[in-house]
Amino acid sequence: ESLALAREIGYHRAQLVILQNLACLLADQDHYPQAVSYFQQGVRLAREHAFRDALMGLLGDWGYRALRHADLTCAEACCQESLALARAMGHSARVATRLSDLGEVARRKGDFQTALTYQEEAHKLAKQANLAPVAPLVALRFANLYADLGQFQRAEESLTQCLLERDALHDEFEGELHDTQQRLRPPT
Repeated sequence: ESLALAREIGYHRAQLVILQNLACLLADQDHYPQAVSYFQQGVRLAREHAFRDALMGLLGDWGYRALRHADLTCAEACCQESLALARAMGHSARVATRLSDLGEVARRKGDFQTALTYQEEAHKLAKQANLAPVAPLVALRFANLYADLGQFQRAEESLTQCLLERDALHDEFEGELHDTQQRLRPPT
């Protein structure tokens, strides 16, 4: 109803917010194919009205949800474009988050060197700009990367660092944290 009303009165910014929220909600409830339709509509609308800030956020959210649903090609494309917008707009937190997302895409594709490069750049930026919410995410992703490389001591240290900073970790990453804990610290 809200989306229909926003369309009826031509309130484009409200349409974007509603489309983004619906897309994220559907993806988070494992209705990813339906979510894609809402993401696509939002991206079209943001491009049509040159809402660069909204486009950056939408693409970032879509990229992360695509990553969670193993749609790696889509995740990479969305994160790359969101990263370019974030850099152009000088948004350090989004730059660091997208770098970390791209590192995770590379890790899942088995390109560990590229993954390491992205995570190191995200980590450096998070430290330089004092980006508390990004630091535990990068530590979490380092944990998985180090585990893939067989560096289990470093993986454990990274997971511990993430857990120490967990309060700053955005709620949307809790599923990723849970998966990593299960992987590195399976229940006995």
